[in-house]
Amino acid sequence: MRIGEWVEANARTDQPLGGYKFGVDGANAKLPYSSTEHNIDLTCLFGRLARLTGKRVWLQRRARAEAFVQGMWDSAGGFFYTGTNDGTTINTSPVPEDTQTWSYLSLRDRRRARSVDWAADKLAVLD
Repeated sequence: MRIGEWVEANARTDQPLGGYKFGVDGANAKLPYSSTEHNIDLTCLFGRLARLTGKRVWLQRRARAEAFVQGMWDSAGGFFYTGTNDGTTINTSPVPEDTQTWSYLSLRDRRRARSVDWAADKLAVLD
């Protein structure tokens, strides 16, 4: 719970793309970028904290992280982008593997399950 509270206090952002930022630097200043991977992790953390504590606030925080992840979805391509450097603009490159598979493991969203196939097709290395 302390980690979840720290994330809420130090990484939450109200920038246009929302979600949670990467963390803080050595001077405790928020880093400017947000990661799809990290927000996926937070959907799991906050969801588990909601189940363990029974407190609805964790579900609200989970929804915030999930909204960021869903905002990274490219429906035409069938994959998730990596995140944002400034909270406003989506990074379109690179498109990493972990956001494709972890998103399905966390969200179990059948509408976005083709991201796993995208990763297998576009990122597989055959030798």
